[in-house]
Amino acid sequence: ADWWIVSWMLPPALRVTNREILPLKAELSAMLPLWPKITQNVSVVQGEVDDLVPAANADFARKQLVNAAALNVVLIPKMNHFLPWKQYSLVKEEILKHL
Repeated sequence: ADWWIVSWMLPPALRVTNREILPLKAELSAMLPLWPKITQNVSVVQGEVDDLVPAANADFARKQLVNAAALNVVLIPKMNHFLPWKQYSLVKEEILKHL
């Protein structure tokens, strides 16, 4: 979708998504040494059947957040990438815990 021949046919929302995802791999690599520096409380809320963000990301976070004051990982069975909309109350609750 990064080629003009394809991107002009996409709706604006998909073009924006594409622009966001293109630099992701390099950004995640650059972030890797920063994970151990996180010392505050952390919540990870992850759907177990998310096709875009694998549930293994929660395990990765557990391994990387070795200095977090507290880590709460919430894995939701049968939940896909629409977790923020389908589990709004849970996501809001997790965010409010950190305020």
